[in-house]
Amino acid sequence: MERTEVFDKPTRLKNVSCPYCGALLESARWNEDHVIGRRFVPKGKLHQSWNLILRVCATCNVNKSTLEDDLSAASMQPDAAGGFALEDERLLEEAQRKARNSFSRRTRKPIGKSTERIEFEVPLGPGMKMTVGGISQPQMDDGRVYELARLQLQAFFYWVTYDESRMAGGFWRSGIFPVDWSFRSNWGGEVSRAFMRAVVNWRPNLLLTGTASGFFRAAIRRHPTAACWAWALEWNHNVRVMGFFGDQKTGEAIAREFPNPQGVPFPQPDGSIARLRADRALSVDEDILFAWKEEEAGLPQVEST
Repeated sequence: MERTEVFDKPTRLKNVSCPYCGALLESARWNEDHVIGRRFVPKGKLHQSWNLILRVCATCNVNKSTLEDDLSAASMQPDAAGGFALEDERLLEEAQRKARNSFSRRTRKPIGKSTERIEFEVPLGPGMKMTVGGISQPQMDDGRVYELARLQLQAFFYWVTYDESRMAGGFWRSGIFPVDWSFRSNWGGEVSRAFMRAVVNWRPNLLLTGTASGFFRAAIRRHPTAACWAWALEWNHNVRVMGFFGDQKTGEAIAREFPNPQGVPFPQPDGSIARLRADRALSVDEDILFAWKEEEAGLPQVEST
């Protein structure tokens, strides 16, 4: 990318290697993949909107589709109080459909029946205790969240480093180093804030902010001196995932400076420790995760409408 661009139609690559695993593609074993799954966001949100479409090996295509199903459904569900990320008719319709038809890999039940009850005891004094409980929205497994994030990010990195003469893009083999993921109610948590402050001034390789009516956002930023990139994703206005890839030592050194909120501990009758930690929302003015500087609008800004 050599200039600021606003995309209004999909970008298609005729790549000869799989951006997800790096394998060379054989003519009979590859599929075309929409990096932002057409049903990963509410139906119709990708109509006349940008997407990245590329060739991937059949195995990776199946794995990604499997991840997208329940994670998309869970990311669209309302919070524990019944509130949606925003008032949108298509979001409501798709959330209800997926609540019935998509199954949680945690509970093996439909997403709509996969809310989780949390209970623990809080001591009040000698011989006194109180049981505290509540219902959480359907949760997502960390491993599945980070694996889907890895696939999506690898595809975007492949695109921004794509060499048309070779019909291939860059592929990092050192893995992905996740820092945190959270629902919207805790976007202002200590770790999220520390991550934003640490990387906001890194030069962006990609900022994807408007595709699918904002139901999908992505950022990749390069460390000023090291071969390390910070990344962030936002799914359906409701889930954020962030971390690093590239030089592991650099990413780990930065992450060690982040707070490690433990919450208030409460010993339980079974010997375990329950920790209570309040979520912290993030205001629009405080939100710099996908911010960009206008004076750096040459290479970094990749905006989609």
